[in-house]
Amino acid sequence: MKDSKKDFNTEQKMKQQLINEHDITKMMLNKINESKLVKESDYKLTDDALKDQEDKFRGVVSPMVTFNNLNVSLKDKDKDNYFFWSGEFDNGISWQMSKNDGLVISADNVTIDDEELEILKKLKNYRGDWIKELSEKLIKIEQERQI
Repeated sequence: MKDSKKDFNTEQKMKQQLINEHDITKMMLNKINESKLVKESDYKLTDDALKDQEDKFRGVVSPMVTFNNLNVSLKDKDKDNYFFWSGEFDNGISWQMSKNDGLVISADNVTIDDEELEILKKLKNYRGDWIKELSEKLIKIEQERQI
């Protein structure tokens, strides 16, 4: 009788240990998944930061611009620090720029004179500074998240 009770107690202890290990594993997986919810790929600029970017662009390139969304990701499609921004100048020239895909210009029936050429030069130069600035900020954010 003692042996069967002993076997029963041993079996109960083993079951309890397995349940505890299962719970611990489950908690660990939940923790990993929770940290992924603050996705590495998602990063939202604050309204003030977005306004700062727009004001800086207007001051350097041209005040006559309408912006589309500025998308910023810490990781996107296995690319680190991906960002994309687009807009249109009042002269009908549309632009889009990103860190990974360069600068793309679209202009339908737009006469290019010295003023437009100057804006395009400023845009090209701005893109380089913009990439450097955002890259440095995102690297700092990544480092702070790892602490």
